[in-house]
Amino acid sequence: MRKLLCLSLVISLAALGCGKKADPSHTSAPDTTPTPGPSTSAPVGVGGGSKPTTLLAAKNSLDVDAGGEASTDITLGGDDADKVNALTVTTKDKDGQTITPAAKLTVTPSKPADKKATVKVAAANDAPAGEYTVWVTGGTAKEPIKINVKVKAKAAPAPTATSLGATKPALTLDAGKDESTDITVTGDDADKVTTLKATVKDNAGKELNPADLTAAKIKVDTGKPTDKKATVKVSAAADAPAGDYTITVTGEGATVKPVDVKVKVNKKAG
Repeated sequence: MRKLLCLSLVISLAALGCGKKADPSHTSAPDTTPTPGPSTSAPVGVGGGSKPTTLLAAKNSLDVDAGGEASTDITLGGDDADKVNALTVTTKDKDGQTITPAAKLTVTPSKPADKKATVKVAAANDAPAGEYTVWVTGGTAKEPIKINVKVKAKAAPAPTATSLGATKPALTLDAGKDESTDITVTGDDADKVTTLKATVKDNAGKELNPADLTAAKIKVDTGKPTDKKATVKVSAAADAPAGDYTITVTGEGATVKPVDVKVKVNKKAG
């Protein structure tokens, strides 16, 4: 009976507590947990600046002749601009492939100083014509900048005409003697000149045939060209009369510009 009475008392007190209203004058203790402030950690970069590096090219297109070079200045901006100590370049052809040494093109960036640098493009003498794209980046730059490069190949040299030259353009000989001069062959087809041919004209401009030469008692021998050289020898008989002649030497085997050799024969004294 006593246990039953105690249980009823406990239930009554619990019911009374649940119906009690909260005291409006009572306040809970303030929350002293610190509120996180703005982040002070630096973004990833060269020096931790808030503005990434920017790059600006003075010229976005360069024309380069084979054997020449061209360049453009690069201006650096952003909080870390003065901390960028190198630029990186990548060069690709018009198909997007990274160039090989066969392109004969060299791209060189200078070391940045005072927030400026230079990108130089040089083409070899035998560089083929082509169009390329140079991508330049550095520091915390989010995007590389693009420089278009156009290479112009050297024009093929104009063909050089093949011609003959005489080391002695004039010969003087006495009757009974001989004189000679070397003939040089120059030009693109010099190696094709296989033989020399000589024609002789007298002082009046008449071309002398073999019978005439026999009468004039002079003889002209032309050697076979070797290593682009040959020899022409003029001989006068002992009883050759005095006379002035022009020997025109030309070549066979290619189109050749001839050379003239003046000859003066002196009659033998006595």
